[in-house]
Amino acid sequence: EIGLGIPAEPLFRSTNIANAYAQRREFIINLATNLPEDATEDQMREIDTEVEIIRSEDARREDVEKLRAVRAAKVSSGNGLVIEKSSVGGIHELDRTQEALGSEEYERVFADYISRGADIPHEFAQYAERQNQVTTTTDTGVAIPTTLSNRIVEEMRQHGLLYPYVTQDNVPGGVDYPVMNFKPTAQWITENKVSDTQKASAETISFKYFALEVRTARSLLQHYTTLKAFNDRYVAIAAEAMGDALDLAIINGTGSGQPLGIAKDPRVVTKVAMKAAEMPKWDAWHKNFKSKIKPAYSNGVLIMNNATFEQYVNGMVNSNGDPICHTTYGVNGQEIKRFLGKDIITVDDIILKDFDSAANADVFAIYANLKDYMINSNLQMRADNWEDKDTNQFKTRHLLIADGKPLDAAGMILLTKGAAS
Repeated sequence: EIGLGIPAEPLFRSTNIANAYAQRREFIINLATNLPEDATEDQMREIDTEVEIIRSEDARREDVEKLRAVRAAKVSSGNGLVIEKSSVGGIHELDRTQEALGSEEYERVFADYISRGADIPHEFAQYAERQNQVTTTTDTGVAIPTTLSNRIVEEMRQHGLLYPYVTQDNVPGGVDYPVMNFKPTAQWITENKVSDTQKASAETISFKYFALEVRTARSLLQHYTTLKAFNDRYVAIAAEAMGDALDLAIINGTGSGQPLGIAKDPRVVTKVAMKAAEMPKWDAWHKNFKSKIKPAYSNGVLIMNNATFEQYVNGMVNSNGDPICHTTYGVNGQEIKRFLGKDIITVDDIILKDFDSAANADVFAIYANLKDYMINSNLQMRADNWEDKDTNQFKTRHLLIADGKPLDAAGMILLTKGAAS
């Protein structure tokens, strides 16, 4: 037991899943109603956390019952159709899977699986351990609860450097798609002329199924005793690691076992060489770089190492002494950097080297509209445990299936380090 006597084991799982929630709910309500007068602040916070979990789960179950009632009413009135699982695509099974993997009971089961290596109960195993659609094997672990998957994706979109700005979609892999499917254009029509199907370019694009893996030691998550604490830490670990990996792939991915990055895509042919003597000069940037931006791609951003920005760009002035680079602050206090009328995104050394550290011909900055880069993923994550025989440690891996590559490379520009003359 912990704190006020709340049983620790049922936080994560129970041998009787069907009754676990009802029993725990009754226990928590009784405990909150009869809270001792000498309860400490830590104990009160503990019971507050448990009460909030109960309230959230009650609301979720009430919403599920309302949805079921609506569906039943449609069927009884003749507006709906009961479809058996064996008939069309397992529609009922899909609903049941989403409901099971989004429940608080499964969150507890998953937390126990990750932190203690406990087995997944049969009630959830039929949904969590089903064959993976990509690998068609059964050794791909279990599904991460949809609530946690959604939180991980949201964290990646909020805190990523590049991932939040790229196009994100979910289309089947292994199929050639016309690029114009993702970047349609518009045209005027008349009574005698309709808009043709987009065929401005014969260029096609296809995506593969690459596995992005995050490995952690079980001990990293083993000491969290409340479900909320476990969930918060789990989301933070997965989101940071996956977000960093996707940011890196968007720029430097090789396309072999991982997405194809902008700097590695042979279709990006516009390159601008900048010599060290030209880096602090406004007229050199204007002549060498800005003149290469095509009008149709004028809404891009500059991506560079923070050291490059601070040493060469920040504080630059034109021939009249007017500042070229402007740094302002948004309502959240975040820096907004602009240079030559373009927003600047600064990144770490692992993504782009700073100008001084780069070798001749290395890419030190990139200009692109990040919407012209696409990450393709269904964002369904899985996790499994295994024992590392080399270190005698129990570890967990977290998997995300994804691919990515530029949709339209015509407006992308690679800035490289030129040899000193």
